[in-house]
Amino acid sequence: VGKALNLRRRIASYFHQRRRQPPKLRRMIGRARAVTIHETGSELEALLLESRLIKQEKPPFNQLSTAYVALPFVKLTLGEPFPRLMLTRELIPDGSHYLGPFPRLESAAVVLAALQRLFPLRTCETAILPGVFPTPCEAYHLRKCAAPCVGPPAAASYHPHVEALLALLARGHGAILRRLREERQQAADAMFFERARHLHTLLSAL
Repeated sequence: VGKALNLRRRIASYFHQRRRQPPKLRRMIGRARAVTIHETGSELEALLLESRLIKQEKPPFNQLSTAYVALPFVKLTLGEPFPRLMLTRELIPDGSHYLGPFPRLESAAVVLAALQRLFPLRTCETAILPGVFPTPCEAYHLRKCAAPCVGPPAAASYHPHVEALLALLARGHGAILRRLREERQQAADAMFFERARHLHTLLSAL
């Protein structure tokens, strides 16, 4: 089981310079009798199909057949009183909002960083009792978190940030890029050059 952008070139590569090929590959070619092709709409869809077929068919010549790794998602934990963004490889029906799957963990991390830059949602994993627990952390003092832990007024103003994030996600990835460009321009106009540079880096990565 394999994927390729150019199937003709990929299949032909198995029959060139066979004497130089590893014994395992020569055995596979000797046993092959037909090629079945599944066309997909994107490279990510091909990656998901490849993973599913390897798990389903357990082909003996696939190196990844016994080392399946779940793909990463960006998760908005809507099931919590004060939702947060996080990375996960588990897709479970818990009422959360999931973005993905992403082909690499690095890609998911870039999206997570961009969304956290735009919306001051909490990053801590502890339970929140506004005004009681926990003590506001460095993210609050750096104005990177709306900090529902500070007290009831801050807790009441936290959920509009969650609603604004969901509204942006509903408009698609283009809206996220436009919002980042706007934030970058505003930072540059206000001469916050470090913030503008960071936003530029996120834009390039996305």
